[in-house]
Parts: sequence; structure tokens; C-alpha cells
Amino acid sequence: MLKKVFFAFMLIGLCKSAIAQDIPLTNFLQKLDQQSTKDAQEKIYLHLDKPYYVAGEDIWFKAYVVNTRTGQLSTISGLLYVELIDQQGSTTQQLKLPVKNGITWGDFKLPYSLREGSYKIRSYTQWMRNAGEDFFFNQRIEIINPQENVMLGSIEKISISPENPLKTRIKIKFADLKNSPCSGCAVEYEVKQGESQILRGKGVTDSEAILTIDVPTKSRQGLTNGLILASVTLSGKQVANAKIPFRFSDEKLDIQFFPEGGTSMINVPNRIAVKAIANNGKGLFISGIIENGLGTQVADFKTNHLGMGSFYITPAKGASYRAIINHGNSTDTLSLPVASESGTTLAVDNLDSLKMRIRIYSSADLRDENKYLLVHQNGLVYYQIKVPPLNGTPAMLTIAKDSLPNGIVQVSLLSHHFIPLNERIVFIDNTKGKKVALSITNINNIYHKRENVDLSVLATNQEKPTNGSFSVSVVNLSASNDQNFGTSILTDLLLTSEVVGNVETPGYYFQKNDSNTRYDLDNLLLSQGWRKINWKKIQTDTSSLTYLPEKTLQIIGKATKSGKPLANYRINLISINNGFFATDTLTDANGKFTFDNLDFWGTQKFMIQTSEEKDRASVDIIIDPIFGQDRKMEAASHTNNVLPYGDSALEDADLQRNIIKRDLRPDVIQLKEVKIEKKRQPIPKSSRATYASSNIIGPGNADAVFTSEDLKHSSSLIQFLQGKVASVHFKEGKAYARGSKDPMTVMLDNVVFNDSERLQTSLDDIFIDNIETVEILKSMANSSVYGALGGNGVIVLTSKKGGPVHRESPPLPGLVNHSTEGYAMSREFYVPKYDVKSDSRPDDRTTVFWEPNLVTDKDGKAKISYLNTDMPGTYRIVIEGIDANGSLARKVLTYEVK
Repeated sequence: MLKKVFFAFMLIGLCKSAIAQDIPLTNFLQKLDQQSTKDAQEKIYLHLDKPYYVAGEDIWFKAYVVNTRTGQLSTISGLLYVELIDQQGSTTQQLKLPVKNGITWGDFKLPYSLREGSYKIRSYTQWMRNAGEDFFFNQRIEIINPQENVMLGSIEKISISPENPLKTRIKIKFADLKNSPCSGCAVEYEVKQGESQILRGKGVTDSEAILTIDVPTKSRQGLTNGLILASVTLSGKQVANAKIPFRFSDEKLDIQFFPEGGTSMINVPNRIAVKAIANNGKGLFISGIIENGLGTQVADFKTNHLGMGSFYITPAKGASYRAIINHGNSTDTLSLPVASESGTTLAVDNLDSLKMRIRIYSSADLRDENKYLLVHQNGLVYYQIKVPPLNGTPAMLTIAKDSLPNGIVQVSLLSHHFIPLNERIVFIDNTKGKKVALSITNINNIYHKRENVDLSVLATNQEKPTNGSFSVSVVNLSASNDQNFGTSILTDLLLTSEVVGNVETPGYYFQKNDSNTRYDLDNLLLSQGWRKINWKKIQTDTSSLTYLPEKTLQIIGKATKSGKPLANYRINLISINNGFFATDTLTDANGKFTFDNLDFWGTQKFMIQTSEEKDRASVDIIIDPIFGQDRKMEAASHTNNVLPYGDSALEDADLQRNIIKRDLRPDVIQLKEVKIEKKRQPIPKSSRATYASSNIIGPGNADAVFTSEDLKHSSSLIQFLQGKVASVHFKEGKAYARGSKDPMTVMLDNVVFNDSERLQTSLDDIFIDNIETVEILKSMANSSVYGALGGNGVIVLTSKKGGPVHRESPPLPGLVNHSTEGYAMSREFYVPKYDVKSDSRPDDRTTVFWEPNLVTDKDGKAKISYLNTDMPGTYRIVIEGIDANGSLARKVLTYEVK
């Protein structure tokens, strides 16, 4: 032992004296610094006001965009994309937000009609696309719709049917929203893959509330993914619906073995990580033993509750090894990776809270070669050492953790030609002096309803006041919900944003800094992909970045003539609504053009054309689509299991349900009572029109009706309707009646066409050739049946069957009309002031307070002030943020409202 310690110190001393004279290493480190500075990527964290929502509510968020190299707020990008993605992987809403010094905020307004289920919020910058979508911000959220009678369905198991290998057996457990099992319940179900129905049937849940379905498949590999729609009849004869997405990869568990550092070698101790994932996507506890070819046990192992563990083995030359795995009542046997006779291994002991130990082994044929060891984070090197020939003895060294940064740190062993031999990532929890401490004063343990809460915040770093940007959320939420294992600014920016793949319950690794937690986190990083340095690109001094940072809004396209790009050709951009604006630009050698430095809010329409009128007939202009729109991606639910909602979530749903019943929705206009003095005489059946109509009061009950025969010679709805209906006029693609300042509601096949959630709301965006009838309801007598939607009049459109409804105009030669979304307007969170004016209306807000822009002054101080709601319970305050040095902050407090 003394010999090893002495050797370690001797190694360090020799290497440090040699570094100054090691010209190749110096040159390589300079290239690494230059390349990683130039290609520094970004990572994003979104602080959401709460982990679940009810249809009709708002999702409030603040975005922190951080430079991965410096750890500080990024100045690279000026534009951020935030998307809401549904269970099928479709983008339901996309926001573009301006970013200033790495900070921005916004909100999603959830429609009352939004389907219940798991959704995903995704965020990224254009610059982040160079690193790949694995490093985008992704956060799963649950959305409840109180208007739906919903049953929870969770996939218990998916496997190949033992009776028939061409059937996939799916076991589903049904429970209500409070997770009470539904035993003996009749179920009608439909199994779909894509748009195709592959099975329809009936069944009854067993005593454990499980329904078993055998689904026919075309191959022995079974179903890949799909959707189950189920109607469950409850004991009171009520019917509840369940929508259950599922994935299926194999009837067996996904069990993998990962040698530390990427390789295992004979005759030296090797640490092998094991990862077990069930076919529902979650980690699974397993245990097992390792046997050699003679059947002798040489090691044993087990995973934790998240499906990860590790063990040590010293492979012998020419020997083979297998793992005998136990899980439940089943046993599997897998072969271990074959150990190499030539190579190097890298072993890192990171369990000590103060220091990290590193061991390097090398085979005999490589012991005469120098090597280099780097300890770095996103290109910033914190420790470098030249490893001389080992002469049969392993190199050992120790690094104090207080010299390293927080978060993921990469340990790389490179050859003398700077080719990576072994790499390993470790997590450094070095919060002392590298975390913002938040102190909250003037807070009470108990408050009353509508009582004012005035808080003082003090932010310090290394016990000195610090200036930072923070966000504050106050929610009426059970203290046990989403505090222990959910995402936070610490889990995301220090851990999950740096690794590839889903990290189950990331908050678990930040609850304690004890040896057990450090061991579990180390096993996670042994089996997880991560953000890598491209060593080959550094040596060749090349850059392969495809996407440039966006500082402002842009319109990008390409101009071609006879299929060939037009180089150095002038293109004009002209706005055609919301004020006149015109500019021009030149195409590059590939015919690409970019209009940047655009600054507008909401929907803007442009005309893009060639500057030379004589060439327009032969020039084609194609606009690049916006990334993320009209594009399928990974569905929102990472697993087959739908989590039960907590009591607080169900109370929120009840509140929303009561709001709807009392017609207190904020989007509902309360009309004065209208007394009908004379009953309207019904139209005789013989005189009613026979044309197709989606009018809810039937065809003929309109102030004006036009059929497809009337429309056939017109190119657009507005062009046809202009001047045909008295007291109805058109402006910017919308219709206005009776002098109203607000547009008429457009119903397309009984669906609101021009609601606030749609990106395109112009009547000219409707393909007129596939409209069967147009009915104008401008009088109160006709439109009042539509309730609040009819307050400004209604246009009822009924489409023909089988044709597209939205206009998809082919590009005109040399001219394109392009409609695009600008920056999204960020609304201000409304805080009532009861101390100024009394208000008898109930205050049922579930998000009590939201402040995305809390900035501490030079003394590290800030103020928070708001009023509690009418709802008693546990209120939770979450403050997160970052200071000017890149140090992170998170503070959670709770109090009771009686």
C-alpha cells in the first residue's frame, strides 16, 4: 500500500515538471480551448409554475438559457422555441420568444377542449440543433380535463402470448383518478396502430382490476407501439374512458452490461455496470450471479429500485463469463462482453465526498507508450497530466473535489496521438461556494384566506450578496407532491441536460449527499450516454456545425431556376398586413437567402418575390419550414404507465368543473338577460333547405346561405362574401358584424376555426373548393343559440367530405405569400388586490402567485408580495434562478392557509 501511494505521488511530480516542456500537449490544449469556445453549446431549463394542469388553465414558465462551457447565462442565441407536444407526438402549440442575456418567459393558454393525458414541453434554440435533439429541454406534464369522465389505465405487462407467438398479450390495470382499483368492471376496447384499428372487443377486469387482451400481430416480434381506447362501466352504471398509449420492444427485459471506461481487460479488476429496464420503460430490481465457463460463481450483483447496479470481476485469459439473472419468478442467462488482452482501462472511485481517485491499467504491449489524462467539463480543462510508461504498475492519483466544478465532469485517457482510449463521466457535488443561498424572512407558518404575504429575499454566494435573476411560484399544492423526485434547476442544468436518454426520478440523486446516493448516481453515469467532445475534429481543426445562432426572427428560403440554384440574386420581402415594411437581400452561391433582424409580434403575412419582374415566371422560391411544426416526434409519455393524480390535482379539477358549470370561464362573455316577447315560428319541414349543414339549429335558420354552386366561380371566401351580406365587413382575414370590435366566430364542421390557439385564423386559409355551404348568423335571434360564441355573430361552414379544408396553395413562380408567427406575447400574471377594492367573487386560483422576473439588487435583496386565495391548504413557494457567476439557486418553503 505504501508503495502505491508513493508511486502515485511520484507520478504526479514527474508529470507536472514535464508538462511545461510537452509541446504536443500544449498545442492540443490550445486547440481544445479554441474549438470548445467557438462551438460552445447551450442548455435550457424551464421553471414551470407547477407539475400538472387542468384544461383551461395557463402554463406559466421562465426559461434559463445557459452556455455549457461557462455555466453562465448565454448570449449566443436571441430566439427560443417552446412547444407543447401531445400524446401522439404532435406539436399543439409553438411559441417563439426573444431571449436577452439568456433569460425569457412566457405562457401557454390551455384550451378547455384539450384531451386529458400526458403531454411534453420541449424547448430549444436553433444553435442547440447542432448537438442533437437528445439535449433539448423536455419536461413531461399531466393535464386533467374535468369535462371528461376519465379512468386511468396502466400497462402492467406486455409479452408474446405463451399460447400463440403471433399474438401480443397486454395486461391493463384500471383504476379511478385516486388510484382505487376497478375490479369486475365491464370494458369495451379498441386497439389501434396509427390510424388503423387492429382489434375491437369486450372483457371484464379480474379481482386485481386487470384486463388481459391478446392482440394478433403479423410477426413474432409483436406490436411495436399503439393506442388502446377503452370504455369502462363503473358500479353505478356510469361510463368512464381511458386512453392508453403503449410501446413494446421484446418479451424479455432490456438488460445491458457496461464496462467502466468503455473496455474490459484480462488480469485486472474491471467494474461492470448493469442496467435493467422493463418494457414499460422503467428501471427494475433484479439480482444475479456471474459464472465462468466451468460454472464457478465469481461475482454477484443486484440493481436498485431504478434498475441500476455494478460489480467487479477480474477476467482470466481465454475464459468466458455469463450472468444468471433473477427477476420475479423468471431467470435469464446473458453472456458478458469478452475482455481484451490488449488495451487500457480507466477506473474512477468517486464515492468519497472530498476526493476522487483514478487508476489506469495498461496491457504489456502498451506500457512503453506515453498517455495523457484530462479532467474537463465541456472543453474547460481542470486537470491535465502526462502518464509515462507504466512498467507493469497501475498509475494511481487523487484529485481534490473542491478544485473541480459542479455537475458532470469528464475523465478522458488519451493516447500519445491524442486518440481517446477510455472515457468516463462522474458527478461532482461541490456546492460549497458554488451555489446561491436564498434566505426568506417575514414568512409565517400560518396565514388566512386572502391575507397579504410580504416576503424579503436575500441572495448570497460565499456569504456575500449576489445579483441574480430568479423566478417565483406559489401553488396551493400538497407538500408531498413533486418535491422529492421531480425536475428542478439543479437536476436539469447539472445532470439531465448533459446526458443522453431519460433519467428516471432525477430528484432522487439530489436529496442526500451520502455514500448510497453517490453510489447510485455513479451507476447511472456508468450506463448513460453523455455530451462528448469530438476529439477528431479538434485534431483536424474542422467545424461541422450546420445551424447558426438565431439572434432575431428569420425567414430562410431558396431560389432556383429550372431546378438550379440562383446565386447572387436579389429577393424582396414585403409585409402585407399590420403596417408596411419592405427589405431585400441577395442569395448565396447555393441560392439560399435569409431575411433576419425581423421584429414583429403575432401573425405576420409577407410577400416574397424576385426583384426582376421579367424573371418571375421562371423562378421558383421555396421557404424553409419551421423546425418543430407539423412534425411528429417522440410522444409525450415516456412510459406505458399513467400516474394517478394527487388529491390537490383532483381538487383543482373540481374547481374548474364548478367554474364551467357557473359559466365563470374567463373566455366566456356574460350577456345580459334577453326576454323573448314572441315565440319564433318553426320553419315547416316542406320549406326547409335540403343542403348539407352543420348549423346546430338546422339548415335554413340563418340570415344568409350560400352553397357550393354559388361559390364555384370564386377563389376565396372573403372575395366571394365581400358586399353580399349587409352590415358584415372583412378586415385582415376576419369577419365583423353589427359594428362589433371583435370578429365573428367561424365554425368549421362544428369546430371553432378562429380560436386563439390556431396559428392560421384567416378565412382565406380555407380551401373554398371543398366548402359545401356557408351560413351567416348575424342576428341575435339566430346566433344566440351558440351562447358566448355567438355574441358577435357566427359563420357556419360545412365542408364537403373527402377533400382538404385548409388551403394549400402551390408556390407561384417568382412569388410566395408567406404567413408566419412572430414573437409570442408574454402575458402578466394577474394578482388581485383585495385591500384596494372588495371582491365577492370566489378566488379559486390554483397558482397563487407567479413572478418570472425577480431580480436582486447590488445588496442581494428583493421583495415578494401577493395575496392568498379563498382555498385553504398547504401552499408551496419555489424560488429558482441563477446569478451572474452561473451559480444556481433553489429554495422551497411551505405554509398553511386556514
